Amino acid sequence: HCLIQHTQATKHHKTTSPSCWTHCNPATLSSSPSLLSNSTKAKLSFCAIQDIMTVIVDDAPTRVREDTEAPSPVLYQNDEEKFCKEMVSKLSDPEKETAAKTSYSYMSRSLSGKRSTEERDNHAAAMALRHLRAEKGDQDLALKKMQSTIAHREEIDVDGLRRCFYELEHPDEATANQYDEYRKNIRIQMGSAKAYVRGYDKKGRVLYSFVPRRKNSEDPEWYLKGYVYMMERALACTERKTGGAEDKVIVLFDYSGYKSAHSPPLSLAKKLVFLMSDHYPERLEHVFVLDAPLAFRAFWILIRPFIDPVTKAKVMFLTGKTAKSDKLGGLIEKNQAESFMLQGGKMPSDIDMESFLSRVPFDHAANEAQTAAIQEPILQQH
Repeated sequence: HCLIQHTQATKHHKTTSPSCWTHCNPATLSSSPSLLSNSTKAKLSFCAIQDIMTVIVDDAPTRVREDTEAPSPVLYQNDEEKFCKEMVSKLSDPEKETAAKTSYSYMSRSLSGKRSTEERDNHAAAMALRHLRAEKGDQDLALKKMQSTIAHREEIDVDGLRRCFYELEHPDEATANQYDEYRKNIRIQMGSAKAYVRGYDKKGRVLYSFVPRRKNSEDPEWYLKGYVYMMERALACTERKTGGAEDKVIVLFDYSGYKSAHSPPLSLAKKLVFLMSDHYPERLEHVFVLDAPLAFRAFWILIRPFIDPVTKAKVMFLTGKTAKSDKLGGLIEKNQAESFMLQGGKMPSDIDMESFLSRVPFDHAANEAQTAAIQEPILQQH
């Protein structure tokens, strides 16, 4: 039924330019899914689930504070402030602390005791706001989802993942051994540079890049934790760069050279989809799918009618230098862009992942490696 509606709404569109192929001739594919074989559909589902849906989350503006400044006010609308305060009041003190630590700058200061109850509650309220907006104002459901995310962060030790490269030693032997394990597995999972953060848009939001043709580990546990680690780095970069004025990321997929053989197991892809959608709501500004193969575009047309309109509006397919320049040129300076993003992009295409993981501060992008200094004196780079 949804496909038929989509077909009827778009029959008049006859554009055939490759740069806007996602809007072209949907009637043909939508009304004739038999054009795709079952095996082709199965192959397409892998790339669709893994490489687009893992980062499709809603966005909403919030403010968090810079390291040395008073907390910035959250940008509430209507009764949101009251609802968020009510949600925070229903959390236990440990839950409030975990919620506040979704801010990397708050977590860093908390290790030195440099935070107040007011600041903690402000950051917890920022998390509450993201869940409230994701659930369209349903306060009870938002609180339930928020508490689920808090429990999830504790269960997988998000704080430990963020800290593990920044402590040469730890007084607790068990924690030291645990951090060794974290470092080893993150290196295995992210060493191929399948995902990384480098560059910023003109508003200071970090560029979170994915290169689907590169392989990573398919260990079920660390497949998920590796992407959690990189998402946390991306969010920390935006927070530091903008002083907390922005809390989202720009996602760019480099699909050049991609083949169906590069797809991960479907079971892992599904788990990652649910993890990101459940625990990282309101964290996305845009998703740009660059130079995607024709087969992927066909599958996107088929699934597009089933995706929430707010989410769909964030995803854009761009093919060719002109299309990428027209859209990305207004968002990203060339000195912050790689060549797969913009023609003449000055950011180098290679990346030293060992240096990025072990020597670049957590809240700095890869391109800031030579100038960045560690901001948290309690955390020592490993």
